[in-house]
Amino acid sequence: MACTGNRTFTKLIEYCKECGIEVKTSTKARGHQGVFLHNNYDLRRIDISKNLSPQKAVPVIAHEFTHFFHHSIDSSFGSLEKIFGVKDEILLDELAAVTEFVTGRFTELNVRQELLKIKSQIKEQENIIKLKYPDFRRSIKFTQFERYIKNSAAKYLLKYDNVKVVSPLNNIIYSISTIRNDFPDMPEEYIAYINLRSLQRRQSRYSRKLRGLKKYYAKPAELFARFIEGLVVDREKVAEIAPEAYSAFIERLEFKSFREIKNFLDIALAEAG
Repeated sequence: MACTGNRTFTKLIEYCKECGIEVKTSTKARGHQGVFLHNNYDLRRIDISKNLSPQKAVPVIAHEFTHFFHHSIDSSFGSLEKIFGVKDEILLDELAAVTEFVTGRFTELNVRQELLKIKSQIKEQENIIKLKYPDFRRSIKFTQFERYIKNSAAKYLLKYDNVKVVSPLNNIIYSISTIRNDFPDMPEEYIAYINLRSLQRRQSRYSRKLRGLKKYYAKPAELFARFIEGLVVDREKVAEIAPEAYSAFIERLEFKSFREIKNFLDIALAEAG
């Protein structure tokens, strides 16, 4: 299987070069598995991460080659109608299903799971606070705490999880993870509030990340690239979960303007039979 993957990957690189694309396999691909690069000076380059085996690199080079082909059809990477001949809204659910199949949406799933965990931890800290202050609400100013904290160095932890406090005599590092040791006299409910604020910052970061992921995966360029990647991984599965998109695309492979992507898929799928 590894030998087959290596042979297919080599043939795909050769075909990319025939299409005028430079292919590099010795870089870190800018921190990704692969990347397609282009500019106004006719640069066309695909970088495949040197950390990938040839077998794992086959769907990655398929993904990046698809960006090259998409750019040749529509340099704005806009509507998918130019690719499939079908209005975007008809295909979106099917292409989203292909994306989920290809990627497993592991990254998005992990972020969602982390957000659920953070939400639970926030509730735990809130319950600790309410043992002493039953009327506590996150949306209302916690005046008892603010009176206590204004003369304590722990106030820095309301904005940062780790902070170095510099003074003429020494430098002290405070951390959320060592708050009980750093401030042994602080009441438990105030420690809980500082932890709660830290968790809220973390929640905001993960929420922003989730929004970014959802926006990224919904881009026409990514939906199409994942579709082609899916065909290379398991053509029959893609035909099953995206019948309309599959049928429309296979039809358009006969177009002269689709020759490059058709030849690429013929090479990629030849070993699969």
